[in-house]
Amino acid sequence: MTCIVTYNELTKNEDFSEAALVLSDFGEPGNESIAIGQNRTNVKPQGYFTVDDLEQVLTDSQG
Repeated sequence: MTCIVTYNELTKNEDFSEAALVLSDFGEPGNESIAIGQNRTNVKPQGYFTVDDLEQVLTDSQG
């Protein structure tokens, strides 16, 4: 199973080492950029996480 994790103050120190992607949040256009805690994929979110980013994560996980 491919996992994308968004963390918060209570979970930021948890072990998400097997997640494909760990983000501060999914973000929104025009707001602060998201923080990437871990990235085991080829996706490179630019400010916020998009459907195109999701499709790339899923493609990477099948390879």
